[in-house]
Amino acid sequence: MPKFKRNQSGVISPILIIIVIIICLVGVWFFTGQAKFNSNNTSVKQTSTNTPQVDKKDKDWMYKYCAQEVVKLPEAPFKYKSKEGPSRNGAMVWISAMFPKDTRFDHKSGCAMGYKYDEEDAYASLGVKNGVSIEYVNEFEKRVDELLTSKIDSSWKKISPLTKEKSGNPGYSYKGFPMIFTRENPDLGTVEYIDIFFGANTLYIKIEFYEK
Repeated sequence: MPKFKRNQSGVISPILIIIVIIICLVGVWFFTGQAKFNSNNTSVKQTSTNTPQVDKKDKDWMYKYCAQEVVKLPEAPFKYKSKEGPSRNGAMVWISAMFPKDTRFDHKSGCAMGYKYDEEDAYASLGVKNGVSIEYVNEFEKRVDELLTSKIDSSWKKISPLTKEKSGNPGYSYKGFPMIFTRENPDLGTVEYIDIFFGANTLYIKIEFYEK
């Protein structure tokens, strides 16, 4: 116990008592404020997640949501010359075939990122020879498939490869493209697809979806 200085009459000085009370109140204020500060910081961390901010009253909410989500996907895993997007576009035929036939035009949307590349540089960046052999092409696409699959988060379920009838690929080509992943978003009432494919020395990474 602290020893308080007493005056000559043996009574603790009122001034000293007031000082002690003030020190105690300051201490309580400090620790209470610190606890509130920590609580507020924790709250910010919990709410600043990747939860999409969507206003369904906005007529263009589907594209805005699409553009917001497609940039979260991994980029091309090889050396590329340029990146374009997000750009607005519709679903590819193999994705459209997965939509309900009665899906209204204004209840579906799509957007894409495009990665243009030089074959020699892109192949070399993944340790693949560049040449006219289909084996090199298939090996390059296989490595792209594996790298992208490893980077896409677990909210997406991979459903590729598609059958030859659905993909339209010739029998000698790599079976993993187009790469297709899907998920449902119960908050928005949407069924969503990641669609990844090659075309004209460009890797396209798209999100295509419809509203139930």
